Amino acid sequence: MIDCPGGAKEALVLLSRFHRPSGTKCFFIDRDHGFRSAPPVATVQRPAGAKKSNCIPTDMNVRITSHRRRHSDDGNHLISGIPQQATKSVVPSRTSQQRGRLRCDSSPTENHGHTLMTAFDSLPMFRSPLSRRGLLKCGLLGTAGAGLSLPRLLANESAGRSDRKVLADNCILLFLDGGPSHLDMWDMKPTAPDGIRGEFNPISTSLPGYQVSEHMPKLSQHMHRAMVVRSMHHTVNNSHGAAVYTALTGHDRGEAGGLANPTDHPHMGAVLAKLRPTPPNVLSHVHLPYITQEGAGNPPQPGFFGGFMGRSYDPLFVLKDPNAADFKVPELSLEADISAGRLTHRRELFDAIGAKLPKQTNRSAASEMTVMQSRAMDLLSSERAQRAFRLTDESDADRERYGRNIYGQSTLLARRLIEAGTRIVTVSWAPDANATWDTHGSNFVSLKTKLLPQLDAACSSLVTDLAARGMLERTIVAVFGDFGRTPRINANNAGRDHWNYCYSLMMIGGGFKPGLIYGTSDATGAFPASNPLVPGDILSTMYHALGIEPQAEIYDQLNRPHRVVPAGEIVHDLLV
Repeated sequence: MIDCPGGAKEALVLLSRFHRPSGTKCFFIDRDHGFRSAPPVATVQRPAGAKKSNCIPTDMNVRITSHRRRHSDDGNHLISGIPQQATKSVVPSRTSQQRGRLRCDSSPTENHGHTLMTAFDSLPMFRSPLSRRGLLKCGLLGTAGAGLSLPRLLANESAGRSDRKVLADNCILLFLDGGPSHLDMWDMKPTAPDGIRGEFNPISTSLPGYQVSEHMPKLSQHMHRAMVVRSMHHTVNNSHGAAVYTALTGHDRGEAGGLANPTDHPHMGAVLAKLRPTPPNVLSHVHLPYITQEGAGNPPQPGFFGGFMGRSYDPLFVLKDPNAADFKVPELSLEADISAGRLTHRRELFDAIGAKLPKQTNRSAASEMTVMQSRAMDLLSSERAQRAFRLTDESDADRERYGRNIYGQSTLLARRLIEAGTRIVTVSWAPDANATWDTHGSNFVSLKTKLLPQLDAACSSLVTDLAARGMLERTIVAVFGDFGRTPRINANNAGRDHWNYCYSLMMIGGGFKPGLIYGTSDATGAFPASNPLVPGDILSTMYHALGIEPQAEIYDQLNRPHRVVPAGEIVHDLLV
């Protein structure tokens, strides 16, 4: 193993000096940037008769190729690769089309992927801001002329905010848990062979030249407002929970990461509650209408919780059906025998007890409880928060427009919560991973009769209402799932199976560029053909739009720092 604390460039030099026979597998660690490869990263290939050298050979080029980016179990960034003979340069030149990310370079390989070429110095982990160690080496910390001190620098860094223009204030995430079929929604392949192209016809949209499924007629009229990515991918193809966690946090820990743990990376709502909080009497993060299980009767999936930030950063889970006639949230209502005065007295008592708790850097269970009690008291006394849940204030026509089902009414409720000041609302579109979008069997029947009509009505109504209220410009409407579906249609009543190698997502509003179709897939929708992105890229871009820098640090309950997004970069091309 090559240990290279000096960084990626040093890794390349050391790789060339690694005196081993041709065919030796090599891999390296870059501790400064959190990069660790998984064998094999590269194979040393020397021309016959070439001498070993202590400098970079002019007749050998190490080129990293991969059809996807990966992460290790501990969250470090991985790139798997193979060498390829070339001429004199060690790092391939960077073109204007690369923009620091993986790009398609040639035809599909035997690994069922595309050969993708990366310039090392353009990857996000090699373009990090100057580290604290680097600043110390430069002697900049504590310089009076620069106006910087270590405490001040750390305070600014931990806040994660910048003085730049913030594009969005709120976010509604319609999370299509189970894996929606990109080939039957956003990335139609009408000329693909039988057995791949599917049963649905594409229809024209309000964006000239772009087509979507015939079962999304209402959304088709909003595509001039939408940004669609058709080149998403990550490493998890089997475990829904692990794929959900990757999609929601950007932490790709592979197939083993399918169950929720207190050490998990937090949901975006938790991070926003910390770094861009709402007023005390406003709900910061709400989750509807299910805590999705990893299969019926199994534990909840990871990615929806506060994770290592603590339980006080969990969302408010509203797990009742908003479409029910008796829908209400009793947690936000006082019992009949408790007056406002009695509530005030209880709060004073809780505050007095909380003041006597030991002041610790890490948050004890007692202090966590105090935070949650204070939050509950604020909400119990907030008419604004309680009014948001009164769906009976909506006209019957509007409720019908969103769809008289649990997901349509949850989407309507999400809009009302955003109007009341909530920062982010997540609608998890499945009680368990196999219940809705996981269409291993009867893919086309399920999409045609239930899934797409419900999504089409709810999402199109949401976009229409936000635009009419002048809120769409400052609200991100995000629609994505954990992965896509296989190009090949199976024999289980025409189903499609899991497919992580390529899938699509949609963003509307909140600073995302309207009318942009980003990236392409190959002829069968199997692999990205251009501009491939990973979940960390999308989440980094969402955070950036919401005013949070993805490389900022957040702290767990032991006061250990973590990046907001473990791996990924802002894709400025997606933003206005």
